Amino acid sequence: MGPDLTSGKYLWGDGSLASIRKTIDDGVAMPKQYRQAMPAKGGAQLSAAQVTDVAAYVWAIGHPKK
Repeated sequence: MGPDLTSGKYLWGDGSLASIRKTIDDGVAMPKQYRQAMPAKGGAQLSAAQVTDVAAYVWAIGHPKK
């Protein structure tokens, strides 16, 4: 029900690690192309280090080695 995280296309930023981290931190209240909102930190109680780790993972799967 959400965007393909492996496509390398980003709806809420430029695809940089910083923009992905901000999207995770802030959430998405009004999605552009999807019906469901994403709560801040995915609705979990994530520490700053965990948000950074999730952002790094999302960045990595969206930028596969070629």
